[in-house]
Amino acid sequence: MATNRAKPQSPSEAVLEMYAAFNRADPATVAEIIAEDVVYEDLHIFEAPMRGRAEAMNFFNKFWENCGTKLHFIVDGITTNDPTCCGVMWHMEHKGSHFPYSKGCSFYKFENTNGKLKLVYGRDVMEPAKKHGLGGLGAIKGVLDQHES
Repeated sequence: MATNRAKPQSPSEAVLEMYAAFNRADPATVAEIIAEDVVYEDLHIFEAPMRGRAEAMNFFNKFWENCGTKLHFIVDGITTNDPTCCGVMWHMEHKGSHFPYSKGCSFYKFENTNGKLKLVYGRDVMEPAKKHGLGGLGAIKGVLDQHES
């Protein structure tokens, strides 16, 4: 007996759908894309990864509570040729203007679950508000020197 499953979309299509839903504060659509056992890292905000859809959605709901649909994620570049992973460069805008310190990139990994791609891993990296310039290299050198002693 043949099943009538829809062909899984690509990771890039799923990510674009997720960003569009995020921009309109549509938690049902975002939650549908995310796997129940997702591991999601936001390296700018949290020290430990969020584990599970409920924890990730709690964070996203807090974002919507604080920002509503005032901030929009704008995709600057996206990879399209991998059947399981997708990389995205993005920035945020408010009323059509670039929002300060909001450039970032994300990496997403998907798995096919019952004929549908589900986000199983995400990592967001956002630019820091404070830029350290070449002095940042001195700090890195200090850490390296300390670990070699």
